[in-house]
Amino acid sequence: MSCRGATVVRLSAATGIPSGVLRRRIANPEKLTLPELARIATALHVRPSELLGAQVPAVTS
Repeated sequence: MSCRGATVVRLSAATGIPSGVLRRRIANPEKLTLPELARIATALHVRPSELLGAQVPAVTS
């Protein structure tokens, strides 16, 4: 997997999620936990909703 240039190994290092676990989550995303999703989004500098493909409206003040 390559996501924004990040390999699974690099993403694993950035998130602290073991590469084997990360590979299993990529293969079966329904098993992804919210904390894992948050860590991956943070590492990739995106919002979690972007990883889910959800159309979530931006919050404005």
